[in-house]
Amino acid sequence: MIRAYRLHTGPDGNSHVARGFVNEDKLVETRSIHFKETPPHSSYEWHDAPHPQYVITLAGVLEFTTVGGETFIIHPGEVLLAEDNIGSGHKWRLINDEPWKRAYVVFKEGADAQFVPGWSFNHFKSGHRLVVIAMRRSMNRNFYKGEGRSQQ
Repeated sequence: MIRAYRLHTGPDGNSHVARGFVNEDKLVETRSIHFKETPPHSSYEWHDAPHPQYVITLAGVLEFTTVGGETFIIHPGEVLLAEDNIGSGHKWRLINDEPWKRAYVVFKEGADAQFVPGWSFNHFKSGHRLVVIAMRRSMNRNFYKGEGRSQQ
């Protein structure tokens, strides 16, 4: 699974973050791709995304912050789905000693970005936790189907 963060504008006009994955089984219609490199220790103050796009981090570790104080850290190989193209926006700063190398993938108008919400930071603290969580979810599904309850 490819970890992803979605920055979107909420009803309050502020940017918010959702954690999830990119659906690897579906194609996303795109318009263009371009690459950029920013020197180590750089930052960028409050701004909106220019248009809905993936920002795929190739190198560098960044901290993103919303006006409401939501924060998250992006590592190489993770995807930012930037959809907060109106409202209060977000800011970022590089937090390691590497440049930020990234690819911007701009979507075609109306394209489905194939973002699947649904994970928390704790899911990724260690590999075995993923197995435990998957087992718990499976057990919960079976329980609610009646397989885990005693029949009365």
